[in-house]
Amino acid sequence: MKKYILVDNLWELKRYKSSLGKRWIVEIDPGDPLKLSKLQSFLFSYQLIEKPIVFIESVEKWNKEDLKWLVEALKKSEADVVISSSRSEILKKFGKFEDLSAPKPWETEKWVGKIKEISKYHSTTINTDAALELLKRVGTDLDLISKEIEKLSVISNHPSLEDVQEMVPLYAKPNLFEFIYLTLSKNDMALEFLKEILIDTHPLIVVKNLENSGVLLTQLILIGRKDHSWNDIKDVSKRLQVKTSQIADLVGFSIGNKKRKNLLKVIKFDDMIHFLEELQDVEVKIKNGGDSKFLLLNFVKEWIQGKKERDLNVYE
Repeated sequence: MKKYILVDNLWELKRYKSSLGKRWIVEIDPGDPLKLSKLQSFLFSYQLIEKPIVFIESVEKWNKEDLKWLVEALKKSEADVVISSSRSEILKKFGKFEDLSAPKPWETEKWVGKIKEISKYHSTTINTDAALELLKRVGTDLDLISKEIEKLSVISNHPSLEDVQEMVPLYAKPNLFEFIYLTLSKNDMALEFLKEILIDTHPLIVVKNLENSGVLLTQLILIGRKDHSWNDIKDVSKRLQVKTSQIADLVGFSIGNKKRKNLLKVIKFDDMIHFLEELQDVEVKIKNGGDSKFLLLNFVKEWIQGKKERDLNVYE
């Protein structure tokens, strides 16, 4: 038996392992410096009383030479092997694979279906309204969704919309990500969002998030491509090691009902360099004891109003 699975979350990985039953599973960690010698033993040993399933996780973390060795070794081995990876191009080296990836961020119906599937695994049922609320609060993260459903299953076999609202926290500060986009878009609404955020969020956290998004937008401008397909976004995500949702926001890729303007078409490289330099100056002043809230509010106000070349509407 040779199985290859494309998986980008622990929930599906855990479920897949449980589906293997009570067989002895030997797990090979990608960071284990002795992994090749261990594999040599299990792939080519015929003295074992019980034949194990050799589970090789995250092969995308292997170096090219070790990966090449593994591809050739599996051709000669009769062992039962499962290989997992988050990258399809890696799995294609071995053969056909099963896709256990999470739904795309905009595939709301599939996410609701997945939430109901996870609920069933935890011996509960959840209706569509409650599932949508859970998705809104947790976001598109199957591992966090599973964790929260497990908590909900303790209080009810049929958690309601009200149960989700009462028991499930908002994992992300929802206004922070919206604020960053509004700020980069030079939209006046950003100031109102910032005032609300600063009630319970330290200004330096906001500065760091603004800086990260500003650097990302600058990198995207340097790439030189203004229009991005979903495949383009995934490719850039891997290259820059950032979430696809962050890139989608900045390049105007519509996810679900959320529609954005493409900032690559309205923000210039020189503007972003100035933005980052000024933001760095704000950070230094805050760390030196300056009035953090005033400095940050003034920075955002000047960026939006003082250097505003045009009035950009955030939503189409």
